[in-house]
Amino acid sequence: MSEHQAQDLLLQAEKKLNSWTWFNSTNKQEDAAEIYEKAGNTFKLAQRWKDAGNAYVKAAELYKTTPDLHYESSKSFENAAKCLKRIDAEDKETSNFRNAAKHHQEIAEIYETDIIDLNGAKENWEEASNLYMADDSQAKYCSMDLSFENTREYQFLLGILSCIENNDQDLFSQKVYEFDQLTKLDNWKISILLKIKKSMDMTLL
Repeated sequence: MSEHQAQDLLLQAEKKLNSWTWFNSTNKQEDAAEIYEKAGNTFKLAQRWKDAGNAYVKAAELYKTTPDLHYESSKSFENAAKCLKRIDAEDKETSNFRNAAKHHQEIAEIYETDIIDLNGAKENWEEASNLYMADDSQAKYCSMDLSFENTREYQFLLGILSCIENNDQDLFSQKVYEFDQLTKLDNWKISILLKIKKSMDMTLL
């Protein structure tokens, strides 16, 4: 039901923008922005994160055209970024690192250009870069051995990459332990994994 309501709101917003009025067009844009914002909220209730994010961006861009509504514009851009982060989390869970990287790139652009939060932009640019590298590593392993995707080693690699991206040390240790129970890790692999674990510890300092 929420999705249909949201779609109706999008149509209302477009109709409002395209309507002719005797009054200042700024009022028309503000009204349309409010409707887009409602559509974003409704899509969010339906967990349609991409659609919600798009609606919030449209609202933000319309608010931005009015000097007195820059705060509303900033809040809508922030809501859009939050929706993109939800999509990003889902992509990470399914090891879709390239899509996750693209979402972080979009978030970084919002922080840099619209919210003017340079620290937030920097964090998301770095996260996008890390995810692109993770995706490249994943693709490289698979191209070396076409059967690699179906192996326990591949699943282990995806698991620890996800732990690194989320800085989840407990799950990282659990993944290593579970893999070692089935396929004994040699000393060289253990030393590499310990270095990775140590680098994760350092990020918390």
